[in-house]
Amino acid sequence: MMPDYLAEVDATGTIGPGFSDPPIIFISYSPAHYLQWTLAISRRSNPSKRIFLLGDATNKRSVRGVAEFVDFESLGGTEKERTFQQPAGWARLEKN
Repeated sequence: MMPDYLAEVDATGTIGPGFSDPPIIFISYSPAHYLQWTLAISRRSNPSKRIFLLGDATNKRSVRGVAEFVDFESLGGTEKERTFQQPAGWARLEKN
């Protein structure tokens, strides 16, 4: 099942009416005091772009009508994804 936030993307990767592509994507863990302003400036300077914030519950309110929020919890769900989401999980590499 396709997530709602991708519903307007067709098979060629083109975003539906009202937006030009490619979208602007921000990724953030934990609250950041600058995030709200960064999103607002991005919206002001890119009015026809689709803007996403991939984040956690602590920064969801930063979107305040200027971006679409995608919760990390809604993505993945595999054991590898959960390990990656842990602090420094990306640094735990298997040795060959």
